[in-house]
Amino acid sequence: MSLADVLGTLWRRRWIVVVVVVVATAATYAVSQALPKVYSAKAILSATSSSEGASSSATTSTDGLVKTFASLIQTRNIATLVTQQIDSPKDPDELLDKMSFDPVPDTRLLLVSAEGSTPSAAADLANIYAMTFVSASHGALDAAASGSVNIAEPAALPDSAVRPKPVLYAGVMLVLSFLLGSGLALLRDRMDARLGREEEVSEALDLPVLGRLPIAPVGRGKSLPREREEPLLDALRLLWTNLRLTPKLRAPASILITSPAPGDGKSTCAMGLARVVGEQGVRVTIVEADLRRPAFSHRDEDEDEDEDEDEDRGGLASLLAGRASFEDVVKRTQRENVFLVPGGKPEANPARLLRPVRLRALFAEILAWSDLVIVDGPPVSIGPDATLLAQAVDTTLIVLSSRRTGRSAAVAAAKQLRRTRRPIAGAILNEVRDTGGAYYDYRSARRSRSLPLALAGDETPD
Repeated sequence: MSLADVLGTLWRRRWIVVVVVVVATAATYAVSQALPKVYSAKAILSATSSSEGASSSATTSTDGLVKTFASLIQTRNIATLVTQQIDSPKDPDELLDKMSFDPVPDTRLLLVSAEGSTPSAAADLANIYAMTFVSASHGALDAAASGSVNIAEPAALPDSAVRPKPVLYAGVMLVLSFLLGSGLALLRDRMDARLGREEEVSEALDLPVLGRLPIAPVGRGKSLPREREEPLLDALRLLWTNLRLTPKLRAPASILITSPAPGDGKSTCAMGLARVVGEQGVRVTIVEADLRRPAFSHRDEDEDEDEDEDEDRGGLASLLAGRASFEDVVKRTQRENVFLVPGGKPEANPARLLRPVRLRALFAEILAWSDLVIVDGPPVSIGPDATLLAQAVDTTLIVLSSRRTGRSAAVAAAKQLRRTRRPIAGAILNEVRDTGGAYYDYRSARRSRSLPLALAGDETPD
């Protein structure tokens, strides 16, 4: 995944990042504010060597003396003496956890720091500890240390608590929660197989959604009821209107209709679009270019079901192989101004026939005879066929099933088609159940079939 992909995903899933950052940062700040406050006060002790003088050796002796007093002040014996003078804590070890003793480098000073729940508690504890140590040092400790210690400055009341620090904690959590939210957004995007709303589809593919087609469940060879057919035809008419508004789409034109995977409804879109365009007086030729699994070739109502499936009935495969001419294979359909070039005999390796140079010449020949060529191509995921066809047409439409197509498959199909450096007009959302702009669950698509496009016998068009 490139940096651009990561940034695009984060922007698309930005609400996950925003929610995680806001909730985590606010919770951290609130919890920090609720924690007990701890204050710290410092008393300053000054050590004096019994052999102090102006020489450097005296200075070295004083430095060693400060370190000696720093070691003596944190012994358990001194801590026990202090616990006898305060109410809490009574355990020496617990008391030492509240204290810290730090010699100031290159000086004779020793800092005695104490923590408390209030400013006065911290200051009192620091002063009591310092005075107890000074009293204990006058005598045996002075002799052992070859020096003396005194209070240079008693502890003052601290102005603010040393912890918690809500602003600091919230700032750290802001950074951490952003990283966490970004990780969750990327994970959510990777695990989310749904296409999402129309805006999300357009953003993910960086393509406009030109049409949304409703579910059209019909049986093979049967027509849609009128109450189900009209909404589908209206949606196709809107698709054609949007397509005509696509910049740089000249007329006459050739359009490839493909999909990420089988069953997304590309043939439904191809035949339905041809029908509504033909109704407007535009001469349309459908080219069945899915040579691995040609479907139109088997929908002739006059076809003999006992005919050998391996027989070459004449179609695009024969045309590309030079075994037939365009006039030999094109057929008139029962739809006004709509003609069909069937796929013909199934091919195990269509790539050997689908050469872009030959395809462009063929489509140019068809466009000299008709106004629009709609190429019903194979899915992008099935071999190189769709990629080869995309190099030979003016533009491409990607059909996505709102029920079955996954986001990753749709994005992969768009990326593959962009490698051809040919225009992609946009996407079509198929099998959409739209109420108030929201998509809902759909019935099984096993009953969904393309609009019937019956051939008018074997008549060759004028």
